Amino acid sequence: MSPWGYHHMHHFPRRFGGGPSRLVWFVLGGLTATWWAKRSEMHRALGDGQEHRFRWCSSAKYEHHHPHHQLPPPPPQQQQQQFQPPQPPQQQQQQDQETSLQAQAPPPLYPQQQQQQPQQQTPPWGFPPQPMPFGWSDRQWEEEKARMWALGQHAGDRMSDLSEATLENVLATVEALKAKVAEHKAQREAERREFQRQLDEQKKEPRHYV
Repeated sequence: MSPWGYHHMHHFPRRFGGGPSRLVWFVLGGLTATWWAKRSEMHRALGDGQEHRFRWCSSAKYEHHHPHHQLPPPPPQQQQQQFQPPQPPQQQQQQDQETSLQAQAPPPLYPQQQQQQPQQQTPPWGFPPQPMPFGWSDRQWEEEKARMWALGQHAGDRMSDLSEATLENVLATVEALKAKVAEHKAQREAERREFQRQLDEQKKEPRHYV
């Protein structure tokens, strides 16, 4: 619109035909879209933990004022290992020989756990257990077998003796009972005979009627 009014607009030629305003709006829209895309990409990077890839300032001055983005220095041991001078050939060869000898050494006859005696636990009664001599278990087993055999033999003999004594006692008891039964039978037989004799005598004697 012309600053001198509507009736003066026909005095100015329309060179762009309303183009400058459209061009300005087009540039503003492009800048806004670019800013929006960069902002969305930065938010996604912040969510993924990669904010160092999308910094708005990448100049040396920003790096100077923000040293926390730089990598930390390596530890002293790693620096010493990095700057350790190479060993001489003779020392390296000697170390290789020692390593090969250790690898070719035969295994020990007894494992290390058997060589080192474990710490003995003190029992509740206060006397630590004594170490068992070599072959003691076999000897104890033989003695235990002999003792058990002797106990078995003794128990067998005792059982035999008890069985014989018990059998003799049973036989004696049976004989005594048998003798008592025979005696009782003889006594009853004698009483029966006496009663029969008295009956016969009464039959033989005449009856006297008064």
